[in-house]
Amino acid sequence: MSTWAEEKIQLANSYKLMYDNGEISKEELQELLQDIIRTDEVYEEASNMEMKAAVEFAVMNILKVV
Repeated sequence: MSTWAEEKIQLANSYKLMYDNGEISKEELQELLQDIIRTDEVYEEASNMEMKAAVEFAVMNILKVV
């Protein structure tokens, strides 16, 4: 997996930790995670569909548990 995809997954995990610690609301978490998926960078940088799928998979799994 590329460094780019790893960074996006780490970012998603850090948002989840912020939610778990009460630093952000559920709605804020959902918005931040959706932004990771929607961002233009995903489509510009992830020419490899496997990387894009890995990022989306990680984000969607976090969204399922909140």
